[in-house]
Amino acid sequence: MSDNSPLYALIAFILLSLVFGIIAYSQHNSFYGPVPEEDSKPALLAREQEELAKLEQETAELKAKLRGDRVLRAGIRQDIQETELRTEAVSHLFAIYKDGLKRRQQLTREANELARQGTDLKAEIMRAKETTRRAIQDDRAKISEEADKVIRRNEQLKLEAQQAIDADRKADETEAKKHSKRMNFENSYRDDLRSQMATLIQRERERTVLEADGEVILSDPTRKFVAINIGSAVGVKRGFVFEVYQERSAGQRHVKGYIEVTKTLPSMSECMILERIVHLPRDPLTGYIASSPEELYSPYATKGGGKAESERAQPLVGRPKTVLLGHVPMDPIVNGDLIVNPFFDPGRSLTFAIVGQGAIKYPRSYIERVIREYGGQIKDLPGPEAIGPGIDFLIAQRDAKEEVNTATNMGIKVLYEFELFRFLDSR
Repeated sequence: MSDNSPLYALIAFILLSLVFGIIAYSQHNSFYGPVPEEDSKPALLAREQEELAKLEQETAELKAKLRGDRVLRAGIRQDIQETELRTEAVSHLFAIYKDGLKRRQQLTREANELARQGTDLKAEIMRAKETTRRAIQDDRAKISEEADKVIRRNEQLKLEAQQAIDADRKADETEAKKHSKRMNFENSYRDDLRSQMATLIQRERERTVLEADGEVILSDPTRKFVAINIGSAVGVKRGFVFEVYQERSAGQRHVKGYIEVTKTLPSMSECMILERIVHLPRDPLTGYIASSPEELYSPYATKGGGKAESERAQPLVGRPKTVLLGHVPMDPIVNGDLIVNPFFDPGRSLTFAIVGQGAIKYPRSYIERVIREYGGQIKDLPGPEAIGPGIDFLIAQRDAKEEVNTATNMGIKVLYEFELFRFLDSR
């Protein structure tokens, strides 16, 4: 506001100069101008009054103008104050704008720096990805190469194993032939001894050769699972027990274990391998070990005294041998092994006759029940003379020598009770 004071003083000076100039001019005409002679004093007075009225009017106009000037100055003063306020607001806003501009410039620099860092990071990531991709390719190539080496090594080992197996098989076959020759000689010698001990042994040890009822078509010893090629179409039922064996050189049968049918289908059956821990009786005199825990007497020794063969038989009272009957891990049941059950013949019903003076282990009624469960029939024999056609098997218990001789002469197959222990015991 102090900056506009000279302007206001100049305006006031001009106005006052104008007023005083007009007054001076009027006074000059009054005091110095000629007065016409023809004008009278009243006319002069009227003229002066007129001049005075004009002066008063001009004075009033000047006063009004001065009052207007005061109002104008007040308005100008107010405008100046508002202008100063606006100027201060604009200055404040300008300062804020300058701070914002500086902040924006700083943010712009930071954004540019972040963008540059992002570009660098992206480039670094791309380089890392490329390095990783190359490393993965190299690892894959190495793994593939190692896998090829392992495969070739496995093939080589497999070939070497097969060659070793073939060599072992040839050696086994050669040894088996030698063993067969030795066994033939020993069997001949043993048969001579047995013929000399025929009156001392409790029962005959020659087993009737049974034809195979079927064969194993699938075997998984680890799960004790076996599948056979006969089913319900030929009469197989759940619970049937079969002996599994393998035919070896010289017609020898090697028993591998026993299986029980768990599920039947028309043309096949599923079975489980039977296993149990048993104590096999031992002959204290000869060291003979029974083939099953149900055997009670030794076929190779007598205890003396007594007239009947059963009274002279040597009981197996020595320290028993504990074994696991069933699956043998070193000689597992495999595909192609044969199965047999003396009570069963696929597709037909067998007829049995039971002879002897007493049971070795199982009573006659129990054996008959098992035979009927397998679909067989029982024929009663009043005496040896009743043995004849129509009988498929003769089951001999104790003291059945006469009946056994008659059946043998007639070509009827003979089964001793001890040969059926495994099938009878599993029912």
